[in-house]
Amino acid sequence: MLLLLLLLLLLLILLLLLLLLLLLLLLLLLLLLLLLLVLLLLVLLLLPPLPPPPPPPPRLLLLLLLLLPLLLLPLLLLRLLLLLLLLLLLLLLLLLLLLLLLLLLLLLLLLLLLLLLLLLLLLLLLLLLLQLLLLLLLLLLLLLLLQLHYHHHHHQHHHHHHHHSQ
Repeated sequence: MLLLLLLLLLLLILLLLLLLLLLLLLLLLLLLLLLLLVLLLLVLLLLPPLPPPPPPPPRLLLLLLLLLPLLLLPLLLLRLLLLLLLLLLLLLLLLLLLLLLLLLLLLLLLLLLLLLLLLLLLLLLLLLLLQLLLLLLLLLLLLLLLQLHYHHHHHQHHHHHHHHSQ
């Protein structure tokens, strides 16, 4: 049981580490994207204006066209990451539930053992009582026998003794 728990814990730690790694990767990607964007902007700004004859599309529009697909990628990644996180949390929940179940089982076991102990103690007490009763009975019988014997030999004290024994 303990081994199982330890293994589960280890698994959990590994998963968390993996998640951290993913987050770092995502951050790196975002940084790269930002750098790319900055470069693009610089290039666009530094380019000589296009010759007038063909009407150039506004720079903003071009930028947007370039930016939108780039923006989609981190969003997708983020969504994936969130899904992963969700899965991980679910797993964690499951593990905790399992632990709770184990604890409950252990408690139940403990209670059962306590009950058993109590029963055994009661049994011991009962046996002791029985023993005492038997001894008492034996003693009484012995006394009775003695009395009868006594009576048998002393008729004259019969009344007297009878009174006593009652």
